[in-house]
Amino acid sequence: MIALVEILMLVASVLTAPGRADALRETAPRDLTRDTAAAHLAAASIAGFLTDTDPALLLAIAHHESRYVFRAVARERGKKVSCGVMTPVPTHDREACADATSSMLAGYLAGARHLKTWSDACHGDRRCTLIGYAGGYALIRACARGENLRGCRVPGVFEARAAAIERAWRPRAGT
Repeated sequence: MIALVEILMLVASVLTAPGRADALRETAPRDLTRDTAAAHLAAASIAGFLTDTDPALLLAIAHHESRYVFRAVARERGKKVSCGVMTPVPTHDREACADATSSMLAGYLAGARHLKTWSDACHGDRRCTLIGYAGGYALIRACARGENLRGCRVPGVFEARAAAIERAWRPRAGT
């Protein structure tokens, strides 16, 4: 299965328009090379297709959560860790962590599935979805009460980065 995933990633990377990878790199030049941008774009595109999720949003979350480090492991409260490029679910489960960091695509799929779970829980409300992704029901409730927490601003951060990525992908005049 891992070999199939890697082959799929290789094919998707090759088929990714170089201009889109270069444009993604321009949005995070310290974090991406042309090759890593193409790989992240391919992984986000595949995960987005499989979960009906906007690849630009997946890339935006990956930038915020890990600066595109696909083997990222972030320490969380309660001696938990969040793992993978999108650091989706804090866990004590070493196997889940190993799965999310096993490949770039695995990390994007874990994040996209977690995002989809929150979209379903929030009945498609994008703000609720992104707050839930960032901090669960406790953060959703706190933000709904009007608390001024950093996590309540996460939807704006994710949306702004996704919009910047989408703008970068647009054809430029004279090219």
